[in-house]
Amino acid sequence: MDFHVLLQVVPVGGYVSIWKVIPFLVVFFLWLRLLTWTDKDAPAAHLPGPMLMLAFSGGLLGAFFLFLMLPGFWISFTVFVLVLLAEAGAYLGIRSNRVGLKDLKGELSKVASAGRPRRKQVEDVAGLVNMAKKDGKPVIPPGPDSTDRLGYDTVQLMLTDPMLKGMERLDVIPVESSMLVQYWVDGVGYNGAQFNRQAATAAIAYMKSISGMDVAERRKPQSGSIRAAVAGKKAEFLVHTAGSASGETLRLMSAERRHHNIPFDQMGFTTEQLKAVKDVIAQPGGIVLIAAPPGQGLTTMEYAMIRQHDAFLSHIQTLERDADDDLEGITQNRLGKQASQAEELEKLQWMVSQEPDCILMAEIANPKSVRELIAHAENGRKVYLGLRTHSALEALMDWRKLVGDDELAMKHLRLVISGRVFRQLCAGCKTAYQPDPEMLRKLNMDPTRVQQLFQARTQPVRDPKGNIVPCGLCHDLRYHGRFGVYETVLITDDMRQAVLANATLDQLKKTYRKQRGRFLQENALARVEQGVTSVQEVSRVVRGQDVINLPAGSGGGAAGSPGGTHAGSKSGTHPRQH
Repeated sequence: MDFHVLLQVVPVGGYVSIWKVIPFLVVFFLWLRLLTWTDKDAPAAHLPGPMLMLAFSGGLLGAFFLFLMLPGFWISFTVFVLVLLAEAGAYLGIRSNRVGLKDLKGELSKVASAGRPRRKQVEDVAGLVNMAKKDGKPVIPPGPDSTDRLGYDTVQLMLTDPMLKGMERLDVIPVESSMLVQYWVDGVGYNGAQFNRQAATAAIAYMKSISGMDVAERRKPQSGSIRAAVAGKKAEFLVHTAGSASGETLRLMSAERRHHNIPFDQMGFTTEQLKAVKDVIAQPGGIVLIAAPPGQGLTTMEYAMIRQHDAFLSHIQTLERDADDDLEGITQNRLGKQASQAEELEKLQWMVSQEPDCILMAEIANPKSVRELIAHAENGRKVYLGLRTHSALEALMDWRKLVGDDELAMKHLRLVISGRVFRQLCAGCKTAYQPDPEMLRKLNMDPTRVQQLFQARTQPVRDPKGNIVPCGLCHDLRYHGRFGVYETVLITDDMRQAVLANATLDQLKKTYRKQRGRFLQENALARVEQGVTSVQEVSRVVRGQDVINLPAGSGGGAAGSPGGTHAGSKSGTHPRQH
């Protein structure tokens, strides 16, 4: 048959359809991208990377063979996609069992957006902390002979390790003849590097210059902001400087505010607590007390509660001395940090005159303000009040003292919530141990039921050859992420009658027990049994309270980091975080 006759029988392009090639290539290159990501993620998740890569690469080759051999494009393409999904599901399942999936949200978004053009706010140069000004303009590193070089190099040393570990705050403070770096991760402080005065002063001056401050002014407090990135980790920091008798100080605070925007169902309430709290929120009117010590998530709890009300159907107002976040659709009234009790009362009276459906009083200083809140609740309005106490029943006792009249105090009170924030053991490097039965009994755990607990590892992670390998998940801090634990006291008839009978704190505890209420420590130790956190972390958070006395040899793992000594991690030394 002549060639021109063949062209008439089979048109050019008849063997290959571009509309079938494109979807195949998209899935194929996505598969390759996922394999690349898996190869990088597996070591960080403490999974056997080479073995998994061999298996998944074999799956790709097998799927490609089936695609060529099976009849019909759509049948073969469907099989190809199903094998891809099966591999992805298998890896995520293995990873979930080993270290969980909570840390993957950002990583998977990077995979999904691979190849898509985007505007980078901070250019990421490997091995360096890359900085940008508030407007996004990159900061060009000074040359080797520049007068700013010492400050730049010192800033690199100050920020690199803390940023890799996910710092939320960093302080540079004078210590005798030197300057010490302290940083906070998950609410716990660590000591960083120490620098001589010349280098630290140069670093502070450099930070002031790139964050828009007056470098020459070293006495008055100043504020600015910068953006920074290192090893793919990007952050924006608020920069504060102030003069002191010992020298100028520097503080960096994370500008990230999403820690206050946690979905209510993910706050950490038990199933029973969640139902009870939602029922109270849904009821019209009433007063709810929200309590936590400093640094233990009070603001997060307050915002979570207030966000349960529809801001577009209800008139909601807050009164806060230091508003940590912007609440959409909610009128936030701010008091100065040094505002007097009279100013607080005046502002609250103005708020009440606006007749909002719901009021949040973040903290209260003036007992006279309490009467205004009670009067507002008289009209079927909802009132939330924050208190700095250690337990729900202590908050109830403080409320009684503030009001000064038990009958009035209990008239509209519906619920008291108290919470704490605990660090989560790193799923990649936590270690199991067999707890001492005597320790379990002291913690009110059943030795016949609890055979294994987990703690922060006390020895470094090593590869098969014995070499020390830093944990890619927690960066050797032993803990990674935090979660909330709560106790909730519903104001039932029994509780109300106990208060009206002038019950003491111990008597209120007995009444709470009769209601089968679970104290915060019990809920925290339940998370210990689940392997989420350690006995030592529970002890650290409740330290100073008469709740846990750990016996010697209880399997205690150090909570600190090999990269730095604890920098004083009592609850009042770090900012309020969830």
